Amino acid sequence: MADRDTPLNDILQAELGIAALAFDTHLGMFITAADGTILKVNTAFEQITGYRAEEVRGKNPRILSSGRHDAGFYRKMWRAINQQGRWQGEIWNRRKSGEIYPQRVTISAVIDESGHTTHYVATLTDMSFRRAAEEEAHRLAFYDPLTGLPNRRMLLDRLGQALQDGYGDKRFGALLFIDLDDFKHINDSCGHQVGDELLRLMARRLEAASQEALLVARLGGDEFVILADTLGESVEAASQHVERLATRLLAALTEPCWVGERRHLLSGSVGITLLVNGTEEAEAWLQQAEMAMYQAKQAGRNTWRFFDPAMQAAAVRRALLENELRQAVRRGQLSLNYQTQVDRHGRIIGVEALLRWQHPEYGWVPPSDFIPIAEESYLIVSIGDGVLETA
Repeated sequence: MADRDTPLNDILQAELGIAALAFDTHLGMFITAADGTILKVNTAFEQITGYRAEEVRGKNPRILSSGRHDAGFYRKMWRAINQQGRWQGEIWNRRKSGEIYPQRVTISAVIDESGHTTHYVATLTDMSFRRAAEEEAHRLAFYDPLTGLPNRRMLLDRLGQALQDGYGDKRFGALLFIDLDDFKHINDSCGHQVGDELLRLMARRLEAASQEALLVARLGGDEFVILADTLGESVEAASQHVERLATRLLAALTEPCWVGERRHLLSGSVGITLLVNGTEEAEAWLQQAEMAMYQAKQAGRNTWRFFDPAMQAAAVRRALLENELRQAVRRGQLSLNYQTQVDRHGRIIGVEALLRWQHPEYGWVPPSDFIPIAEESYLIVSIGDGVLETA
């Protein structure tokens, strides 16, 4: 008889050994009686919760409760355990230190041969590191690391949501595109460290001056965008509201600021576009505000301008002409006309070379249209070389 019992004892001992190894895992584990009284915890449980085994033995797991979950949450959890024998999910608990942290918890009921619950076994995983990593990834994806403001990605996301909600019919919004004036000069003369500190200071000022805005974002460099909403029940009221906001922004930017012992004076140019009913995408509205900002720059800086559709049409025509001009240089569509120069006696002393552009579709393009584009796009260098060689 003893010979037959020995293998059975060996099997039981092996199973107990396996259970002990499983209990001593990186997962926090505790076992309770059927009434919920904690009977045993493992080392990982002590490390995660901060409680020693003797501090929780004989107590109810409610000692870990954070207070963040209502009674309905726990009723649903126990319903799953009683009906399915198991529950798994995320829960906020409290360490002995008082810190509230997220856990991944699995609770399983142990059933005897008669179908009665004898124990509960719970495993828990500390999710705080994973949650912190997720939050950091979200911060890097949607926030500017220098100023802490939302970045371009979040701005377009929030703007897209606002556009889906719809504008018009007593709901108006606006985009304000802010560019700091001559900021590159500060970076070049004072260094990027001073420039970064000024950008952080300007970000805080913009936030303070536009507290009612939905979003204050930094696109990069010295460019900021403010998304404002619920500005009034008519275009006139919305325009007046956003004008007052733009005035506050400019006043905030021009206040003297100190970095170390050095005083700096800054200003900004603000472009505004009102958000109304339309089919434009978020990028198109942002482009309108940016174009209005450039109009404010041309108006002398430290001012604001509303977007003008005629300005957009001119910009589109300019972009088309620049592209066509690049093609014209390669295709030899530019030519020279010569106009004689004479002295006071009527004698020819030279000729003036006049550049002309014969476009196959538009016909003669006036020099006043394409020469400024050539100068701004640096095509004037290659065109000038060609004129000298031809002449």
